[in-house]
Amino acid sequence: MKKQIIEIPQTTYLLALLSVAALILLLGRLLATDSWTGIFLAWNLFLAWIPLWVVLLLRNKVQRQAISKSILVVGLGLWLLFFPNAPYLITDLIHLKESPDNLIWYDALLGFTMAMAGLFTGMYSVLWAHRLVLKTWGQTTTLIAIPSSLLLSGYGIYLGRFGRWNSWDVISDPLALCKYVVRSVHNPLAVQTTLAFSFVMLLVYAVFYLFSKKSVKVF
Repeated sequence: MKKQIIEIPQTTYLLALLSVAALILLLGRLLATDSWTGIFLAWNLFLAWIPLWVVLLLRNKVQRQAISKSILVVGLGLWLLFFPNAPYLITDLIHLKESPDNLIWYDALLGFTMAMAGLFTGMYSVLWAHRLVLKTWGQTTTLIAIPSSLLLSGYGIYLGRFGRWNSWDVISDPLALCKYVVRSVHNPLAVQTTLAFSFVMLLVYAVFYLFSKKSVKVF
């Protein structure tokens, strides 16, 4: 039997089950209304899974000792670039204001399930990034890198929701993105959004980390 390219931890399947539940709710919404309204949620959920697959691939390479530290840094940079797409799903709850009265309860359930799927999948990817950094560079680097990554991700959510920037704009339009970042430094909304999301992600990740310490077999 061929060995898997990426060894998949058990918890990944549980997260996949949550994502499938969210997609079933979305399908029900599309069929009930005979409309494509909300289909963007499926794309956003797909983007939320990219950082997890990236970090699991890196984990697999590290376990096989088939990756250099410089390539690992590039890989973790790619993980960080896409990671804000996971908690970003929380901001899609803003679309509830567009829901008709008779469907707002269903749309709230759909949005909440999508947000949970994105957030939990993203936090699980942080856990593996944490372990990779710890294994490669030690405790001090980890204590700086992980909180810093969550802070940057909080700003990334601001860029996505209010600036309408995407992860790939770093490559496709870096100059315009840099100009926007410089202009947003003094924007109160940018500061508030960054701090609020960073605070929540730090708390949620703390729960994930403590749970992983108590339940090693699950992870």
